Amino acid sequence: MTGNVQTIHFIHFRSKGKDYVLDLKYIKEIIRMASLSRIDELPAFVRGVINLRGESLPVVDFVDRAGGEPTAITLRSRIMVMRMGEVSFGLLVDDVVETLAVDRSQISGNVQSDVVINPKYIAGTFYEGDHLLIWVDALKLFSASEFKKLEGGSH
Repeated sequence: MTGNVQTIHFIHFRSKGKDYVLDLKYIKEIIRMASLSRIDELPAFVRGVINLRGESLPVVDFVDRAGGEPTAITLRSRIMVMRMGEVSFGLLVDDVVETLAVDRSQISGNVQSDVVINPKYIAGTFYEGDHLLIWVDALKLFSASEFKKLEGGSH
């Protein structure tokens, strides 16, 4: 008898030595780092804009946006192309690890004291093997007005 098991599908990524997950439903694709063009009219949390198949896509530095120091770009850096409602943007992270299916009952509401990001963005934590994974609530990363500004950066 399976009962009322609720599985959430996540993308597991790393930034600043910590393991994070985002709900997979927001991820369209993952691409290698591309050349960023800075556009002054976009909010400070937008690292720059890339050309993705003829469209301008604003790229947000995940850790910088979530309350930490800006991410250093390396060969392992990735951009997770996200779509939330009508807004598409890239999220710059250190590395993308894998996709996971996790039973909601495994997730704790506890927030560890040594997290790099602001706890207001954290929906919960859970362990995958011996790794603590931090579930980032994508809907809390931006205010409504910030989403509007992001939308203005994607054409």
